[in-house]
Amino acid sequence: MKRCSKCIRPENHRGIKFDTDGVCNFCHLFEKRWGKLIESPDEQFAKKQAKLKKAIEKEKKKGNKYQSIMGISGGKDSAYALYLMKEKYGINVLTFTMASDFYTDEARENLEKIVKLFKLDHIWTKGPSNELFAHSLKKTGYPCYPCVISAIQPFTGLAKKHDIGILVSGFSPLTDGMPPEGTSPWFIKNFTKESDNCAVCPEGAKLYKGSLSYMIKTLTGKLKLFNLGEYFPWEDKSNRELFRTKYNIDIGKEHSDCGLHELVGLCAVKKYGFTINLSKYSKFILLGRMTREEAIEKIEKENDMLLNPTGYEKESLERALSKLRISENELKECFGIDDSRFRKGIFNRMVDYYRTNFYA
Repeated sequence: MKRCSKCIRPENHRGIKFDTDGVCNFCHLFEKRWGKLIESPDEQFAKKQAKLKKAIEKEKKKGNKYQSIMGISGGKDSAYALYLMKEKYGINVLTFTMASDFYTDEARENLEKIVKLFKLDHIWTKGPSNELFAHSLKKTGYPCYPCVISAIQPFTGLAKKHDIGILVSGFSPLTDGMPPEGTSPWFIKNFTKESDNCAVCPEGAKLYKGSLSYMIKTLTGKLKLFNLGEYFPWEDKSNRELFRTKYNIDIGKEHSDCGLHELVGLCAVKKYGFTINLSKYSKFILLGRMTREEAIEKIEKENDMLLNPTGYEKESLERALSKLRISENELKECFGIDDSRFRKGIFNRMVDYYRTNFYA
């Protein structure tokens, strides 16, 4: 299989194009977007942090109880983002957690420690139903879409209720992989309409309205979104180590908050031919954190682990399918499903263009 000569994206990657040197368009987009920061990180991070500080100072002048909203999961990224907001800027953050039936006990335990540590006001919000997850899997071949959309939905309502203009996340566009292709209000609306379940349709409609409101307000600047991973150096290992040594909180492995993670990974391999980490490892190569050979080895190892699961991975897959009430035979029917009909329309294409160019 042909791969990009710089990163490891393969020729069957959706939207990929190669130049005469075999370099893919995603590498060119990445270098265009992040080139200055890579060349002079101290200078560029300082400029970005000055922009963030200015927004925070403006928010403080309102005199409200909270100066920011943040969704937290108990994982490493949101924990470190919260640490920065509290320890570096000393602001009061209103936090929330979207908890579905797949939110793990490990993440809940860490979350409770973090809430207590930083003396946070915290709200639990309802995540997608198991029926919606199952419907997403059966219609698109991928169960993750409802979760991604649900995670952003509470922002706008809480911002309006508490007069908050700053949204903060621990996402790092510089190092994290691109969001799934179906993270569009119109995509969610389209596939949830095709359901005989009387609960799925209204749940999908609610997600559509909430995510559309979020998109409009962030794109128009009415709400300022700061993904802190592009404002500060972001290293998974050092972020974990900080919480372990300073606060005695042991944050687990990648996506330890999600009981669907192994199923999502398997579906990605079956749907695209590679795991969800392919984009992330490709960025690590361009940043010099990983060689191309190391990335290919990791991807192949992850593929094999998901396609031939044993131990924890096998147990996780079995638990997920049991909660979704989907048999192994039904799961096999989900692989390779064509979801292109849900992607039709100019708005879907606009979102996908933004996702590709912003998060490449």
